[in-house]
Amino acid sequence: MNHMTINGEKWIVSLSDGTTYDEEQLSDEPRRISPWSKLIQEVLPQRKAHITQLRVQVLGRTYSSIGKSERSRFPSSIKPVGYLCLRRSIADGLNPGGGRGREDYIGMEVTMSNRTKTTTWIDIRSGDSWQQIRTI
Repeated sequence: MNHMTINGEKWIVSLSDGTTYDEEQLSDEPRRISPWSKLIQEVLPQRKAHITQLRVQVLGRTYSSIGKSERSRFPSSIKPVGYLCLRRSIADGLNPGGGRGREDYIGMEVTMSNRTKTTTWIDIRSGDSWQQIRTI
């Protein structure tokens, strides 16, 4: 059971050695370490691999980030150099019964070699998505 999900959403990564992992596979020890931390700290070094693609599934839809694949349509000079999965929750603590109520999001952050970060946010209750792009 994945204690990180609210509505069944999950991340999926493809690795350079051809394997694929999802959040559920790595969530066997939620109190010791998060599934993402387990991927970064244990799985990647153990397999001597790196992430080549990050995807998120929300409400039966799959959202994909920019990939490191050689088939990528991005110019070879602009490639992803890092990936991160994020979660955000917003609640109105001053007005818990009214207003916007609770909002929950999952995000895919990609750091590009040209010092640009692109974060795709997905509302896990509606499936609405948007992108945030910034230079670091």
